[in-house]
Amino acid sequence: MILSDLFAVRGYTDPNVWAPKSDPAATPAAGLSATPASAAPGAGPAAAAAQERAEGVTDEQQSIVLQLQGITNLTYPFALLCMQQSNWDPNTAMANFQAAQAAGGLPVEAFRPVAV
Repeated sequence: MILSDLFAVRGYTDPNVWAPKSDPAATPAAGLSATPASAAPGAGPAAAAAQERAEGVTDEQQSIVLQLQGITNLTYPFALLCMQQSNWDPNTAMANFQAAQAAGGLPVEAFRPVAV
């Protein structure tokens, strides 16, 4: 008898991502990486998505943040904030994003640079 089952599929990441952190005090205040992968020369959105992850975010939440980021072109911190403020509901997050965008309430820094 199976009482509970969970099947999670995610992209390949470096195994070192799952290694325990040696000094939790060394992490940035918001739990985000201090140097986003998008700042590295030649790093694309996929590389940035693979390296950015807030502390305490589950695999399911990370997947939802990355989906919102892909749809809206928001930076990781703004997509994460949108999901947190929307109580992790993707439909509410999308509605909040569209309302904020229509009202002009999103700064230019909220969006990832467009590759030319």
